[in-house]
Amino acid sequence: MHEQQNRMTSYYSEQETAQYSRLEVQVIRFLCDAGVMSGIDVSGEERRYSDEDLLLLRRVRRLHQDLCINLEGIEIIVRMTAHIEALQHELAHYQRMIGQVQEEEMRNNELHTGEQ
Repeated sequence: MHEQQNRMTSYYSEQETAQYSRLEVQVIRFLCDAGVMSGIDVSGEERRYSDEDLLLLRRVRRLHQDLCINLEGIEIIVRMTAHIEALQHELAHYQRMIGQVQEEEMRNNELHTGEQ
């Protein structure tokens, strides 16, 4: 089992998330409204945010505060980054498939060569 699967995920309130990420609550709400991050809705309580959300918010803080990128630009960057990561995973999947096909072809060629 992977280490991430063994770890329990913590969830934080909106105020805790703002404090830990050092971003204003309005920035967090903007990103949720834009669909960049979602958090989880807890029945009868305010939305909660995971450790993964905090990592994203720390990247957002760097883009926003250190590099002076506006929130709309950050939204685009985060979406493009997620799309690139998905494409990289898809490419790795296809590379594994190609490797398996090539290994199978080599075994078949060895079998045919050995029969002659």
